[in-house]
Amino acid sequence: MQPVRLSGGMIMSDSKDAPAYNNRGNARRAKGDLDGAIADFTEALRLDPSLASVWNDPQAAPPPPVPAAVAAAPAEDVFEKLKKLDELRKAGIVTDAEFEEKKKDLLGRL
Repeated sequence: MQPVRLSGGMIMSDSKDAPAYNNRGNARRAKGDLDGAIADFTEALRLDPSLASVWNDPQAAPPPPVPAAVAAAPAEDVFEKLKKLDELRKAGIVTDAEFEEKKKDLLGRL
């Protein structure tokens, strides 16, 4: 819990700090908050597209498995999340398997 709070504080003091968004995204991902992680990774990549190279490192540790989400979402929100998730997949931040798993979960909400 603390890494999210700490990085959140860093982001509040400098909303253009891409590494802070990236770090908070990692913390949220580890906690299973995939929607929050996607939002933070998307913002980090918007601020600094070179961060994608970190995720494309073949020697990097594999990402943790994607847990199933439990909250229902409106249809338009589902499609927005799918778009963001696809951007993260294309940037190499989430694997194809993670993308497909989350896509199946999101489409199941419709």
